[in-house]
Amino acid sequence: MNKSLKFLTAAVVPILAVACSTPQTTMNTGDRISQRGDDIGAYGAAWSEGRSDVRQGERMVQEYNEKLIDAEKDLARARDRVATAERRIAEARNNQSAGQQLIQGGNRQMQQAEDDYSLIQAGPPAISPEN
Repeated sequence: MNKSLKFLTAAVVPILAVACSTPQTTMNTGDRISQRGDDIGAYGAAWSEGRSDVRQGERMVQEYNEKLIDAEKDLARARDRVATAERRIAEARNNQSAGQQLIQGGNRQMQQAEDDYSLIQAGPPAISPEN
């Protein structure tokens, strides 16, 4: 039986007992004391269940507070790793671009050297034919 149904039963039963009692039926002292004890017992049981729920809730709050703190630390570390990876990616891209520029510059320099060498080859001989 769930707790709310138990609580409802504990609250309604004494009310129904009083409502259903008729003036013709007179309870003796023992019956009244017994009825009062039952009523008090029902309220006590409902209070005890409520207290149990409070304790269970407090334990859950404490447990999940600790888990929340751990998860937030994990998230902060993960964000740091992401930021580091992003910096490394940006650095690698910059260095890759610089490398491509070096390649292009080196290719131009080699082409210029080949062109200059072609001019030298096309020019007059270094040794004159008279010697």
